[in-house]
Amino acid sequence: MPHSRLSGFRGAMPQNQGVSSAPKQTKADRRAEARAAQLATFKKKQAAEKRNRFVVLGLRIIQVFAQMDRDPLMSRLSETSPNRLGLNFVYRMLSYGALPLLTLLASLVPDIGNFLQSWLQPALQSLK
Repeated sequence: MPHSRLSGFRGAMPQNQGVSSAPKQTKADRRAEARAAQLATFKKKQAAEKRNRFVVLGLRIIQVFAQMDRDPLMSRLSETSPNRLGLNFVYRMLSYGALPLLTLLASLVPDIGNFLQSWLQPALQSLK
């Protein structure tokens, strides 16, 4: 056997005094953590899919309104210029999109929801 400088060292290795070690994880604990991580990933994917559907639906609605506003017959009925998007289009998009957008923001960000509720509470009280 080759000679080592530490071959004569027979003392115990120093231990960390006063440091508590975390309990060992069991196999079931590791499985539960793996399932929780998979579930979190699944929830993120599901939220991204919902967001993408919402965005695609919104863009499709805007596209339909733009086509309606550019249509020559519809332009004559609404007394606007054909094949051109004007301020009428912008006002319509703001009026139809404001309530769903505010509702979505209020559900995602509680501070916005609380602000809107405090702002609308006097109006709701006056209706009683």
